[in-house]
Amino acid sequence: MKLVLAGALIALACAGARAEVILDHRDWRVEWVDGPDGFCSASTQGAATRFEVIALAGGPVGLMLSGFDLQVVEGDRFPIFVDVDYDRFFGEAEALSDGLLMLRLRDDQLPPFLEALHDGNAVAVYDYARDGVPVSVHSLRGSAAAILKLVDCVSALPQPAPGPETPPALTAPLAAAPSPVPPAWGTPATGRVAWGPYDGDAGRAWIRVAGDLTMEVADDFDRVAAEVKIGFPGRDAVDVLLASDGGQMAAGIAIGSEARRQGFSTIAGGTCASACALAWLGGVRLGIESDGGRVGFHQIYDRDSGTADPQGNALAGSYLAKLGYDYAVTAFATEAGPDDMRWLESADAARLDLAVYWFVRP
Repeated sequence: MKLVLAGALIALACAGARAEVILDHRDWRVEWVDGPDGFCSASTQGAATRFEVIALAGGPVGLMLSGFDLQVVEGDRFPIFVDVDYDRFFGEAEALSDGLLMLRLRDDQLPPFLEALHDGNAVAVYDYARDGVPVSVHSLRGSAAAILKLVDCVSALPQPAPGPETPPALTAPLAAAPSPVPPAWGTPATGRVAWGPYDGDAGRAWIRVAGDLTMEVADDFDRVAAEVKIGFPGRDAVDVLLASDGGQMAAGIAIGSEARRQGFSTIAGGTCASACALAWLGGVRLGIESDGGRVGFHQIYDRDSGTADPQGNALAGSYLAKLGYDYAVTAFATEAGPDDMRWLESADAARLDLAVYWFVRP
């Protein structure tokens, strides 16, 4: 996909390509580019940065960002998230040059993302390493007409000749082979994500996430979760078993958000702290293993300075609010300092109205 989209951008400068503005409405412009790899784009220009949605015939969609204030070189890759009003989408940025980023979202996020662009008021792109400071912010004034025109433009493009069928992403191999019972909590599985059916219960399964939580682990979890949901579609049919001292806040939020979206329960086995605790709160049911499980919270902090990160704590609060928790839960989760830990006790759970249950391993 990278080569196709990069080639589409290069086509703008090619002698054989012809660009035509088909809509110039408020803050947005839609263009059709003719040529061997014809494509359509909808873009908005901010004070310094340009945000662009590129769509090719046959469905590939990419996001491009240029004019940003980042020190990057070609080939750099780093996690990002994109906010459209109150909706958040997670992905990865890759530098195609020192002034051009390609932003990748998961395929299953693209339809709701385009719908959010259509309906929203503003879009902001964030680099996790910049402490919650947006890389770019753009108005969506006029985006409804622009997205509709983009769809019309793509439908008029010559469709590509059919080629070998590519299996959809949801049928990709899982990160780990299933096993009959959950593995030991403290032994990280390959890729840190494993799954399997519960022994003796054909209708339920578990997904285990262990070790340092990174965006790569979150991506593995998303892929496994989508596949497991196909085989175990019932609500609360899947337990997410968490064992981690923490990691990237964004990874914990991504795992928790996906667990809630899929209707999975979360269970803490051994220690589940920091970013892991944020992931744990995403479960539709919250469990703690009876034999040594515990959940710990502290403030989000900057890993370089070791000091509390107000923007990070605000993002954590926004995530918890979206899950339906009230401010008391956010206050509890961000009360302890970066060097401390607030362990959840039974009395705390009752006071915060968290229906926590004790999980007994089969």
